[in-house]
Amino acid sequence: MQPHNTEVIVFLIVANTFVVIAAIFFFLIVRIQQKRKHLYQKQLLEREYKTREEALLLVSRDLHDDIGSSLSGINMLNQLAQEQFAQSGNETAKKLLQKINVYTTEVIEKVNDMAWLLKPNQESLSILIKKLKVYATESASSKNVLLHFDNNSEIAGRELTIQERKTIYLVSKEAINNAVKYSSCKNIFYKIDSTGDKVKLMIKDDGKGFSVSETISGNGLTNMKARAAEIGGNLNIKSGPTDGTIITFEF
Repeated sequence: MQPHNTEVIVFLIVANTFVVIAAIFFFLIVRIQQKRKHLYQKQLLEREYKTREEALLLVSRDLHDDIGSSLSGINMLNQLAQEQFAQSGNETAKKLLQKINVYTTEVIEKVNDMAWLLKPNQESLSILIKKLKVYATESASSKNVLLHFDNNSEIAGRELTIQERKTIYLVSKEAINNAVKYSSCKNIFYKIDSTGDKVKLMIKDDGKGFSVSETISGNGLTNMKARAAEIGGNLNIKSGPTDGTIITFEF
């Protein structure tokens, strides 16, 4: 082999080596930049999530502590006024104050619900199930109704968005409240389960039903359907004058 050819071969080997090294170096630089960018985005998301959690916690505290306590104060003053009017015999004023008391109590309950729903670290379905069970038990026992509460333990660890949590809670609460108040039932059956990635909810009572076509706009039924639709869910109501009521909700 001639010296010239040897030099050319050596040059080509060295040149190719430099090209490979440069390519590897370029690849590593790109990878490092991508990792830095990913880390930066992750840190931004973590900061944003932390800020969001802190904001939700502040709103939750404000609702519960400030607005809730103010409404409780109004309610207390209203009750004192009712006692004064009862003594004076002004029945008209007494009835008005009683209505104010009912409305104020409802608002306090709604504020407390929203304060709880907005709290961070409440995403687990198991936490929601515990709260629903407490509410359902208290509501049912107030009218001597027997509650049958059934939940699948396998879905307890499932995490929910705030909107999903809010929808399940408010739909369940509305359905239980309607059964206790209007159906004169002896039993309420509450079941929450899952199939695949779907969550299924069933609330059933053995009381007086109603004509769904005639009363769909009443008792918060329209709101329940609207809430279900907001999270891509489907809510069905089956009822009849002598058949009780079954509400199923799936999302």
